[in-house]
Amino acid sequence: MCRPVCGMAVLNKMRPYTKETDFIPKSCDMIISGTDKAMSHLILAGIFNSLILMLSHVLYAIHSLAGLFILSYFHQALENLLLATVYILMVIKVPGRALAVNAGVWGFMGLAMGFWQILVIALPAALAADWFIRTRGYDNLIVISAGYSFYATSLAVANGSPLLLMKNSHIISRTAQVDPFFAGLMDKVTIPLFFLQVSVSFLAAVAGSIIALRIIKKHFKPAGII
Repeated sequence: MCRPVCGMAVLNKMRPYTKETDFIPKSCDMIISGTDKAMSHLILAGIFNSLILMLSHVLYAIHSLAGLFILSYFHQALENLLLATVYILMVIKVPGRALAVNAGVWGFMGLAMGFWQILVIALPAALAADWFIRTRGYDNLIVISAGYSFYATSLAVANGSPLLLMKNSHIISRTAQVDPFFAGLMDKVTIPLFFLQVSVSFLAAVAGSIIALRIIKKHFKPAGII
């Protein structure tokens, strides 16, 4: 039944093409190509997380080389402020699982260093944030910003708790031996500083999301990226 339709391609060549002319394929053999939506989302998540990891390490390298120990303890606050646009774009382009994938990445890196608390704290927070955004609406940037702020603050708790809870552990001592900068940072870790770091990280996440929304509305929406 397909041959007569394909044969009409010959007749189609005999008349000038117009917008009203129906498209008739030259062949009846259709080849399915491309990837499904789930795989596309995972690829995008990989790209965004690679960018986040790169920018995070660049920030850490800058204040490490500058010898700013105390600034390193507020590293998550810097990320929450400066990388908010990347995180929010990731949530928009990878709906439903973006933050959970990111928590998995950070959690795996934490496990590699012996810091299991990162995965235990970050992953449930990411799942909760993804659920909140999914149920409240992906098209609502305010909802996305609220979910991001919650998750980013949870990352501050996840990253700070191993330093506080494992301060005298063998893992911390071993890491401090190979990283003098880390050793100097551990000497300043206290409970009040931990709560201050979490509070500053929350404020930075809120400020970062506000800036990110302005950037997205001014540059990314007009460009048709979202």
